[in-house]
Amino acid sequence: MSTNTYLKPVKSGELIYYTTDDKTLKFKIKTFKNINPVNSFKADYVRYVANAYNFILSRFAYWYDRKGQKPQSYIILSTEDLAKNIGCALSTVDRVLKSLEETFGIKRQRMNATGGVRMISITSQFVEFFSIYSEDKYQEYLDKYNVHGANEYTCRQVYRYRIWTTSDKNLTAEEKSERRDFVTRSNNKNYLHYVATSNRSDSARIKFVEKFRNKLTDLEKQQLQRIKNALSKLDYYLHKILIKLEQKCSGFGITKNDDHQEQQSTSTHERNQTEGVTAEQKSAARIHQKTPEDPDANALRFIAQFVFTWNKVAASESMNHIYRLTDNRIQSIMSLLEEYSEREIIDAIRCINSIDHNTKYKYKMSFERFIQSETMNYLLEYNPIDYNENDDTEDMFKSLKEAKELNSVPYFDSLHGLKTWIKNN
Repeated sequence: MSTNTYLKPVKSGELIYYTTDDKTLKFKIKTFKNINPVNSFKADYVRYVANAYNFILSRFAYWYDRKGQKPQSYIILSTEDLAKNIGCALSTVDRVLKSLEETFGIKRQRMNATGGVRMISITSQFVEFFSIYSEDKYQEYLDKYNVHGANEYTCRQVYRYRIWTTSDKNLTAEEKSERRDFVTRSNNKNYLHYVATSNRSDSARIKFVEKFRNKLTDLEKQQLQRIKNALSKLDYYLHKILIKLEQKCSGFGITKNDDHQEQQSTSTHERNQTEGVTAEQKSAARIHQKTPEDPDANALRFIAQFVFTWNKVAASESMNHIYRLTDNRIQSIMSLLEEYSEREIIDAIRCINSIDHNTKYKYKMSFERFIQSETMNYLLEYNPIDYNENDDTEDMFKSLKEAKELNSVPYFDSLHGLKTWIKNN
């Protein structure tokens, strides 16, 4: 079945999965708000494994709807079918499915047919991932199912780029709260916006952002101009910035009369492609997707001070300690440094001691909630510490009670050294 079979967006469904003792249970799935799943199958700058994950769940939902809302315990999937829908080579399909099998426990059974036809079924390990929306529970999932190495990267890609969730009744109050935090984080919010608007060309996005130029900061205006000056298809960084700008502008009182779509094509997989962009170039763009560079020595030391302060507060509060430093957490801390000073961030952590525990959350504070701008601003406004503005000492933490302890945190030559220090402390 080709992509154009999806004439009607199927955004919800029900499947049957197998438990560890081979019993079968039903499980409801649905997309995040305003998401047409077919738009995620060939999302640019997203690894094939995440696109395949979204496609497989979409196929379960499709056949649930097609067969009179009858939950399916398996789907039939051919090599050609998956390759065509996620845009990969035929030779890549088996590697993608093997990665999903090792990471999430899907079952695949080859059938006696040509074309690499397989029967795909779902297990309880796969379903459990639908309740994972916080970094701590994500790490627990990796440890529980021994997901490491290349499969850990697979898991991170799916964690970030999934477009399917489950009904509220399948989640606890804490998990629902974590899911709300998950979809409002900057990177996740921007990606979901990108999928929801994936049939817009880059030129249409630029024209839309231009309408709200007066709402942009000076830095954002410079970024917009840089995007406009690009002569060919935008690279990963500029495309990411454009989506971020458009997502921001989408909140400025848009109505139905604001026709900013100007769709050059209804195709879900040629939306950003210019003439002459080949499949090999597209594949190369995926392979060379950038990963964050290691922070410098000063930044590494501050990350260590952040973790040290966080764990000290967690020792006396209802909070999870940070025992492992993931790339995602490092990136989040570095993003905080773009908006706040080191002193403000440390103070915000310390202020957690002074605020009340909102009982709708299991924990008084989580890392995911803390890094949100709303939380940071609230904590800094609440901050009872009175600083001596005339203090010109070189040590910015001298006025804090923990000054000596923070200053005892060493400098690190590498990210590996920092992670080792955190494990040992």
